[in-house]
Amino acid sequence: MTQSRVHSFIEAWANTIVGFFVSLAMQHVVAIIYQYHTTFLENLSVVLIFTAASVVRNYALRRYFNKLHNKNNKGDKDGTFQASVVG
Repeated sequence: MTQSRVHSFIEAWANTIVGFFVSLAMQHVVAIIYQYHTTFLENLSVVLIFTAASVVRNYALRRYFNKLHNKNNKGDKDGTFQASVVG
């Protein structure tokens, strides 16, 4: 069974939401460690840029591997991998 583009997009966002909050917290901690003073809005804007890039990357990779999976399983009705035994 293949994954729809909409499902891939939703999964990419769901996966990234957790990363967004982790990144926001980590950026604040790293800024304190390195004494890099930024406002919350500056931190938020940087995290939003990286989050958008992460969603696009995750979606594109998911679609690419889904396409490879479909290409390799062409002809399989149930989508399972059938190994051939040489002997």
